[in-house]
Amino acid sequence: MPSIQIVVVDDFTSYTGEQPAGGFYQWLRKVNKLCVSKVGIGIFDLADYNWRDEYDSGSDPKSALAAFAEWDDSGLAELLDGEDE
Repeated sequence: MPSIQIVVVDDFTSYTGEQPAGGFYQWLRKVNKLCVSKVGIGIFDLADYNWRDEYDSGSDPKSALAAFAEWDDSGLAELLDGEDE
């Protein structure tokens, strides 16, 4: 009997091209969780941003979200100012 492989496909899988065990996948989920906890929306509801560059440069999720906020002009930076992890 052939084996069955279950493949999880969600926004993170589609964006990263990785399954849940992948490093970029896990990192991006942390960025998203932080974004939701701080401002109530996820990163896929924000302007398009090259999260992979942040990951490849070694940014931690909090620094990556702050870099996005500086790059974007949506007012996210003001929402993140003064917030503690």
